[in-house]
Amino acid sequence: MSSKVLTIVFTDIKGFTERTSGSDREFAVRLRAKHDELLKPIVSKYEGKLVKTIGDAFLLTFESPTNAVLCALIMQETLRKFNLSAKKEEKIEIRVAINTGEVSVQEGDILGEPVNVASRVEGITEANEIWFTEATYLAMNKQEVPTSLVGEFRLKGVPEAMKVYRVVQDPGSTAFQQVLKVQSQKMVEIDSRPAKPASRRVAIILLIAFLHIVGFSIYFTYLKFRYGELIKSTESALSEGRLLEAEQNLLTLSRRHSSEPEVRDFVGRLVLSKVRALCEKKEIDPAKTALDTMYLLFPFIQPHYQAEAAIAIAKIYQLYDQGEKDAAMAAADQFAEAGKTQVDSILEVFRFYDKTGIHWRRPFQLLAQAEALKPGVVASEPTLGENIDYYLEKVAPEDGVEEFWPIVAAHYGKSAQKKLEEALYDSNPEKRLLRWNARFYLPRLSSGTFHPFRFFASDLATPDPDVYSKSFTETMNYFHSKQLKEEEAQRKLQVKEDRAWVASLTPLIERAQADVEKKAGDWARMKQDVASYSLFLESCRIALDVLKSVP
Repeated sequence: MSSKVLTIVFTDIKGFTERTSGSDREFAVRLRAKHDELLKPIVSKYEGKLVKTIGDAFLLTFESPTNAVLCALIMQETLRKFNLSAKKEEKIEIRVAINTGEVSVQEGDILGEPVNVASRVEGITEANEIWFTEATYLAMNKQEVPTSLVGEFRLKGVPEAMKVYRVVQDPGSTAFQQVLKVQSQKMVEIDSRPAKPASRRVAIILLIAFLHIVGFSIYFTYLKFRYGELIKSTESALSEGRLLEAEQNLLTLSRRHSSEPEVRDFVGRLVLSKVRALCEKKEIDPAKTALDTMYLLFPFIQPHYQAEAAIAIAKIYQLYDQGEKDAAMAAADQFAEAGKTQVDSILEVFRFYDKTGIHWRRPFQLLAQAEALKPGVVASEPTLGENIDYYLEKVAPEDGVEEFWPIVAAHYGKSAQKKLEEALYDSNPEKRLLRWNARFYLPRLSSGTFHPFRFFASDLATPDPDVYSKSFTETMNYFHSKQLKEEEAQRKLQVKEDRAWVASLTPLIERAQADVEKKAGDWARMKQDVASYSLFLESCRIALDVLKSVP
């Protein structure tokens, strides 16, 4: 790697992406071909070097700052003349940004702060204009080009305000016309220079061919070594978060090895790291700009679904943080629907709902959807255990999220079975939903014997029962059914086997009975229907008769 003071020039076509996105590929190719045909010869005549093309953009270097500015002036003039007769859709307008400084030359590429500054200036330069930094202004021959100060700008990544100048391209200006005249004569002189003698050209060609043949194996070995070194360096840079170094390495690698799986994988990781870093800081617009820039530098990686998803999810969180919960939910559900075949997209939306608690049902549905697409994928979710506990303890079987049960069985089977078996006859009122889930789901996990009286008697211990619930109806039906009488002998045997359970359950039912008797009295005074409460009280009496019959 060597250092050199050069003048860096960036050019790009105004509105190229917008113009070509709605057209066929042939139009974009044709437009770039005409752009190259008009401008590349000018660069050569002013002794410039084309370092690389980035989509519709040129990165050029010149040893002479004055040549760089004059080259830009002639490029703009050439395009103005072309556009006079071109069709509207075929017109080409460019902006040119220039900076001068010491850069590192590596593998035909250039790196360093002056390149970054030139790129920043390009971002603020207007179409059909030539803007350049104070470094270029001080180094150039100002007698050859009419210039003026645009102003001072604070550029991203540059600590101090920077003066920016422009070439005055005024057709009515005598100075500008004189520059055009002089440069036009110079172009004619260059074109009219006699060609080198044929014999000399042949000798040079033969010498080059000879050196090429002799050095091919050495060069090829070097390239393989260089490729390996850059791959190793890039992997280290990505792992340690040195994203700028990784980007510079990948720009070099992608020129010759863009089809290599390693290079494509590293570029994908780089893009995702840059976008996620900005999204974590809630800088959504800069994240979009960074992704667009990466698409420009590495067109072979678009579309990058994970990076685009990261931006979309960040926008959803932004809506939520701004208090627009309905809009956040709508955006999240729309994102999940658009990516309904993408496990990563579904899990991102699950994490949003799981983190915010904005909707209790959606996390279960999304986990079930992800598991159906890729069995086992939800096992790595850190909050899976918490969601399973919530599902078993707080979600009733009739709540309509039964599709989540296969996840419980697959990833929490033994633990769930133990938890449900312990809760099946637990009279603790706080475990009522867990007890009903035990009755509903345990048969799917084991073939143990179910004791109806113990279960339904435990359910009577719940204070303030929901008389409109499905479980209340089922409990009442049991205590007023033929099944209860048919099971009398078995029921008494079950009760005698567990006197501790009888002792703990009896006062709980008596307390629930007293609470409901009071509530039924209040309802009666308000002339409300007390039939459901009457059923509950009768069920309590039946259960207490059985429990108190134990010697």
